[in-house]
Amino acid sequence: MPVRQPDRPRDQASLPALRVAPVDALADGSALVVDGTVNGTGVDIAVFRSGGRFYALDDICTHRYASLADGRVGDGWVECPVHAARFSLRTGEALCPPATAPERTHRVELRGDEIWLCPGTPADGGGRTDGRTD
Repeated sequence: MPVRQPDRPRDQASLPALRVAPVDALADGSALVVDGTVNGTGVDIAVFRSGGRFYALDDICTHRYASLADGRVGDGWVECPVHAARFSLRTGEALCPPATAPERTHRVELRGDEIWLCPGTPADGGGRTDGRTD
């Protein structure tokens, strides 16, 4: 029986960017969660570091209600801690069953030595290791 997922608002491109943490506060292969009441989307967002790059996805698995930030982070993917569904950190695509629906991505920027999250703004298809926006 499917578990009800939180509502995922769609039009949030006008939300302001948020300073998340210093770059060195997030170790490679780890994640931190930005609470939905803080980021303005109403949905927790997980910020990941993988291979020296930074990514952000909605934190709740699209298959079952579980925090992806608690999952295993690999080279460009995160694995749900409940049923081992994997998602691309770059695109949010579900990479294997039991998940079939993608995760919503969010843009991440580096500004100096700080990680900034742009909630509601889709990632450009590649995690950023620099502050460029192109």
